[in-house]
Amino acid sequence: MIIPVRCFSCGKPIAHKWETYISKVKDGYKKTDYSLTTIYKINNTNKINTVESKVLDELNLKRYCCRRMFLTHVELSDKI
Repeated sequence: MIIPVRCFSCGKPIAHKWETYISKVKDGYKKTDYSLTTIYKINNTNKINTVESKVLDELNLKRYCCRRMFLTHVELSDKI
């Protein structure tokens, strides 16, 4: 399955960011120890700082509906 061109909920174009997202996540896992996550406080709330969250922030994907599209997508064409 290919990443959808637009977010199902808000309609924002997202497909052009998919290749960048994949390459940055792979590079991020090569550079860091992915078994450890850093938890830090922002305005009295805990936020888990993972490679995926950093990359999504860099790609300016702030809405949780658009983030969902990237985090839950399964690339089936690689497995066939």
